[in-house]
Amino acid sequence: DPAGDLLIADPLALAIRKLTGYGTPDAKLVTFAGASVVESVTRLNADPNRNEEGVALADATLLGPAGMCFDATGNLYVAEVGTTKAGTLAATLTGKQPIDPTFLPPSPPRIRKITPDGRIFTVAGPGGKLLTNPDAPDALVSPWRLAIDPQGRLIVVDIGANQLRFFPKGSY
Repeated sequence: DPAGDLLIADPLALAIRKLTGYGTPDAKLVTFAGASVVESVTRLNADPNRNEEGVALADATLLGPAGMCFDATGNLYVAEVGTTKAGTLAATLTGKQPIDPTFLPPSPPRIRKITPDGRIFTVAGPGGKLLTNPDAPDALVSPWRLAIDPQGRLIVVDIGANQLRFFPKGSY
């Protein structure tokens, strides 16, 4: 991040972790964004389409965060693979299913933006401005990595669709 701390996507814990003070005796790992797994599961089961636009990071329900990138103004973009893909990813990485998919309602993938003041918004996928219909032919499938190119476009590597998606500067 701009302060030199390391941000780590933790899709199995539905959170983003922050490592501060790497290489020093004061190093510590804290949750940067994402409610606890228990709180997230409770919220998703109560309302899978819950609107969380503008909530504080500790209150956000993250749906399997994966790739992240910063733009020039300090906004952090996060690719979320969705709850179904998070369970599949967990099984692939560990050889077992640590997240029982019956506890999580199916939630589609999306791209989120975290502003420097610590608020989170949906950019693409249900609730966002772009690719809002998860059943459309151009819907996000498995957004995995993100980047901002020199023209300011947000680039999404969607491994499930085998595509690079370019969101023009100002559209997100």
